[in-house]
Amino acid sequence: MSRILAVASLFAWALACSTASAATVTSTVTTETDLHAQRYSVHTVTVTAAPGEANRLELSVTAGVARLRDPAGLTPAAPCVAEDAQTVTCPNLGEPHVSVDLGDGDDTYAGTAGDTTVDGGAGNDVLSGAATLRGGPGDDRLRGGSVRGGPGADVLEGRVLDYTDHTTGVTIDLAGGVAGSPGEGDQVAPGATAVLGTPAADVIRAADQGITVDSFGGDDVIDGSPGYDRIEPGAGNDTVRGQAGDDEVIDELSDDPDGAQSGADRIDGGPGNDHLNSGPGDDVLIGGPGHDTLLGESGTDRMRADDGERDNVECAETRLEDDRAEVDSRDNVAAACQHITRSGTPRLEVHALLRAGGARPWLLVSCPRGATRRACAGTVGLQSGGLRATVRVQLSPGRRARLRVDRLPARGTYRVKVALRTGREWRDWLSVVRP
Repeated sequence: MSRILAVASLFAWALACSTASAATVTSTVTTETDLHAQRYSVHTVTVTAAPGEANRLELSVTAGVARLRDPAGLTPAAPCVAEDAQTVTCPNLGEPHVSVDLGDGDDTYAGTAGDTTVDGGAGNDVLSGAATLRGGPGDDRLRGGSVRGGPGADVLEGRVLDYTDHTTGVTIDLAGGVAGSPGEGDQVAPGATAVLGTPAADVIRAADQGITVDSFGGDDVIDGSPGYDRIEPGAGNDTVRGQAGDDEVIDELSDDPDGAQSGADRIDGGPGNDHLNSGPGDDVLIGGPGHDTLLGESGTDRMRADDGERDNVECAETRLEDDRAEVDSRDNVAAACQHITRSGTPRLEVHALLRAGGARPWLLVSCPRGATRRACAGTVGLQSGGLRATVRVQLSPGRRARLRVDRLPARGTYRVKVALRTGREWRDWLSVVRP
C-alpha cells in the first residue's frame, strides 16, 4: 500500500511539474473606440510559453473558434478549455487576434494567417503561416505575411520584409536574394512586395516586380523595379532610382514633422509616368522619359523634366525659393519656380504670384534671352470664382519684372490664362506664395 501511495505521489508531482511548465492560453474581450467615437469589441487570444520550453505550436481558427495544440503542453484559462494536456480551444467571442510569445528555445509554429502575431524569441525558430512573424535572436526560418528576422542569419519569405528593429543600416537585395546588416547573412525569397528599412543608411534593390519601400531615415540608396514602385525615402541625403515603370516617390518625412532632419535627395524616376515629390531639403528631381509630375517643397530644388515629353512641374507650395526648372516647350510649370530654362523657342515665363506686402498680389514674369519681343508681350488673365483681373505684359529679352495685380486679394489659388502676341496661349494654376 505504501508503495502505491508513493507511486501516486510521484505521478501527481510529475503532472504538477509538467502543468506548471506548459504554455498558458488566455482569451479576453476589450472595448475600444474608433476615430468616429464608435465603440467596438476586440477579442484577443494570448499564448505565452514557459521558460526553457521547445514549443511545437499549431493554430487553426474556424468560425471564430481558436484551436491550439503543442506537444509541450498547454494550460488554458477560462473561457478557454482543454481537450487534453496538449490541446486547447477558445470559444467564438468575435474573430480573434492571436498573439503568441514562444520565448526562448528552438520553437516551431504553424497556423492559418488571419490576424495573428508570433514572436519566436531567442533560439533557432521555424515559423510559418501567421500575418506577422518576428524571429528574434537566432538563425530563424520565417514564412508569412510580414516577417522580421531579428539578429542572426535568417531565411525570410513574406510579402513584407521588416528591418525596423535594426539600428545600423542594412542591404536588402531582392534580386540577389540576400539581406541584412554587414555579416548578418539573411536570405530572402522572391515575392516581397514591400520593404521597411532602418533609421540608418540602407541600400535597397528591388527585383522584377513592383515594390513599396519605406526607408525611414539615413542616407539611403534605393533602386526600384521595372514595374510600379512607391518609395518613401524619409529623412537623409537619399538617392532614389525608380527604373522603368510608373513610379511614385514621396519624401514626406513623416517621422520629422518640423523638417529638422530634411536631406538633399537625388530622385530619378527613370522611364515611365512618374510622380516625384521631393520633400524638404535641397533636392534634385529627374523625371526621365515619360509623362512625369515633379513636385518640390521647401529647399533649393532642381527639377529636370527636359525629356521631350509633356510633364508637370511645381517647384514650391508656400514660398518662392531659389528653385530651378529645366523643362521642354510643352511642359506645364505651375508653381513658384525662380528660374526656368525651357528648350525650344523661348517665350514669356510666368514664375509666381507673390504676396509682397499690401493687399494685392504681384505677378513675377521674365523674358528669356533670345526671345522675340512679341514672344514676351501679351496678357495674363487671372480668375478665382467671380474675381477676375488682367495684367498686360511687355518685356524686353533678358528682363524680369514684378507686375501689380489689381482687384484681386493676395491669397488663394487662381486660374491663369496667358495669351501672347505670337498667338501662343496656355492655361495653368498659380497659388499666392511668399517671396
